[in-house]
Amino acid sequence: MRGLIDRAGGLDVAVVPLYRKTNHPRANAKTDSYALKAWCWQVLATANETRPPIAYTPGTVTLDLLRQLARLSWSEEGPRLAKEFLAQRGLPLVVIPHLPKTYLDGAALRLGDGTPVVALTLRYDRVDNFWFCLLHELAHVGRHMERDGDPAFLDDLTLRDVDREREDPKEAQADEWAEDALIPRAIWETSAVRQNPSTAAVLTLAQALQVNPAIIAGRLRHERKNFRLFSHFVGSGTVRAQFHIAERTP
Repeated sequence: MRGLIDRAGGLDVAVVPLYRKTNHPRANAKTDSYALKAWCWQVLATANETRPPIAYTPGTVTLDLLRQLARLSWSEEGPRLAKEFLAQRGLPLVVIPHLPKTYLDGAALRLGDGTPVVALTLRYDRVDNFWFCLLHELAHVGRHMERDGDPAFLDDLTLRDVDREREDPKEAQADEWAEDALIPRAIWETSAVRQNPSTAAVLTLAQALQVNPAIIAGRLRHERKNFRLFSHFVGSGTVRAQFHIAERTP
């Protein structure tokens, strides 16, 4: 563990994400804190050793950047292109499978020099899940880590709709940016697909927005709490392979 911590940048860096309040609604109560620490250290070590060729400029992550990134979903190789897109702006995207009892989808952390790191577990290997998780963590970077100085965010996004009364406003804000970057709110609220879901409507809106149909299908599934709806659109089993990660059980 000492070697892993050194690779991550030392104890001063590694202790930063340990962690937000234990009653944080996006942190699973069953989480093994030691496994979570180990995962964070591995993320930081990987990011530290595979830094992008250019330095990150604070203020880079904006809603407009998230919208640009979302358009890459149109390509079947969108997840891989997203990693390259972020690297060109000095922002590491690290994909490390979750460890048992960590219940993680993604995180936003910092290296020792302040460079933000976005990490994903790909716990659920679906196209719609990849894009929402990625943009959610980037929203934390742009809205909270840089503006408010928050050191870290660790998210189990399956808890999005658990106990809304306890919802952290910053989690709601990150959801808001992610959703709006993928499908602008005004367009979604008046869209034909939202009123009368159909295959044709999904494809029409996806083409108009130039995003992957999985994003439209994923929003419908989440909003209606019907995760059998449009399952053929969400790209199951297609993301991990782009990061050379073997199939595993959530």
